[in-house]
Amino acid sequence: MPNENRKRAEPPVKLFRPIILLSLFLCLFCGVLGLGWMREGPSSQEMTANVAKAIDYFRGALSVGGWPWWTPNFMGGHSLASSFGMIFSSFSVLLGTGIFGPIHGPKLMGLIFMAASGFAIFGFAKKFSRSEWTGLVCALFDRSRWRSVICFRP
Repeated sequence: MPNENRKRAEPPVKLFRPIILLSLFLCLFCGVLGLGWMREGPSSQEMTANVAKAIDYFRGALSVGGWPWWTPNFMGGHSLASSFGMIFSSFSVLLGTGIFGPIHGPKLMGLIFMAASGFAIFGFAKKFSRSEWTGLVCALFDRSRWRSVICFRP
């Protein structure tokens, strides 16, 4: 049959696909927050305290060859037993600090994770609802909640 060898025409790229709209929104949302936040110095030791805590945790881990149970260097000494759950955020703070410095690094990592979490919410909602539009609505709703703005205000 002569029609079997014919290639199907690829559909044109739709500009208003949900993933494209979400990408544009997250770039704008994180860009506006970043422009305001990056111009500010550390206010009330917002991120420098997290950097100091992460450095203390990882120095303690290197000194004992594992996760330390106690540190005398932070808050007058306290247990680190419950701090294992913060290892990912501590590592990301140190990564941002190593690349971009102690003032802008943690802020940039926070903005990167804010955008990444929007895509994660989109993927989660899309998988379980089988609708990209539902994923978009869920991601936009989460980004527009008051907690997102208050956590990253300058």
